[in-house]
Amino acid sequence: MKNIICYLSILVIISCQKESKINPYFAEIYPIILEEIDINCVEGQSSNVISAQINEVEFCQYEDYVGDFSLKAVSKFSTSSPSNESSLHGRQGLILTLGDNSIHMNEHFVIHFPDFEIGIDVIDYLDSILSVATYNVLGAEDIVIPEGASDDEIKFIESGNGYLTGFLVEINSKDLVTETGGSIFTISSVFGEQENNYLQFTEAEKIIEPNGVYYSMVIDFQCNLYHWSQYGYEGLWGEVNDGEIRVNVKLEGI
Repeated sequence: MKNIICYLSILVIISCQKESKINPYFAEIYPIILEEIDINCVEGQSSNVISAQINEVEFCQYEDYVGDFSLKAVSKFSTSSPSNESSLHGRQGLILTLGDNSIHMNEHFVIHFPDFEIGIDVIDYLDSILSVATYNVLGAEDIVIPEGASDDEIKFIESGNGYLTGFLVEINSKDLVTETGGSIFTISSVFGEQENNYLQFTEAEKIIEPNGVYYSMVIDFQCNLYHWSQYGYEGLWGEVNDGEIRVNVKLEGI
C-alpha cells in the first residue's frame, strides 16, 4: 500500500498565524535547529553517501552515521482546509531521503522528484526520469499560483507542498517534542531563486532482485537553500556546490 502524505498539520499552523507574526514556538525552536546542524565531513563505511561544499565548507554524511537512505513512492494530496472540503490536487511522488527522519533534530537531505499523475506506473515513470540527464532545481521562480487561490492555499503552495514540476531539495530536521506532536523544520530550495542550479543523474541502473526493485544512482547537484520566513528567518541559508549523492536503494511504497 502506498504511503499517504497529509499536509493538514502544516495548513493548521499556517492558517493560525497572522501575516505579521511568527509562531512563538517556531521563534524558540528554529534557532536551536540551526545550531544543531553540523557542516562537517566524517568518513563512514557505507557506500551510500551525500557530499558537497556548503558555504565553501566540506560536508558529507554516510548512511552508517545518519541512518537509512530510502527511496519511496508516495500518494500525495493537498487540501486547503482541515475538513478536506477543497482538494487542490491528487498525484504521486517519489522521495529520496538521505538519513533517519525519526531521530530528534537529526538533519538530513531530502530530494523530492517531480510529481506525476495517479495511474502512471511508478517504475515506468522513474525509468523515464533517469533517462534524461539534467534537471533544474525547483525554486521560488517556478511556483505557479492558480487563479482564485486563497491566502492559505498560496502559503501552502509557496512552501513546496503544491504540485511539484521539478526536483525540490531540502534539509529537514524534526523536533520530537511530545506536546506539539513534532514539527518538521525545513530549509529548502523553493524559498528562493535557483538561477543556473541543477540536478543531474550521471549514473543510473535498475536492478531487479527477488525481494524488490533497486536503483543504483549517482546524482550531481548544486543549489541554494533558504530559510522559510514562517520560522522568523529570511534569505539564504547556504550555497551548496559540488554536491554528489551515491546510493543503491530499494524502491519502496509500490
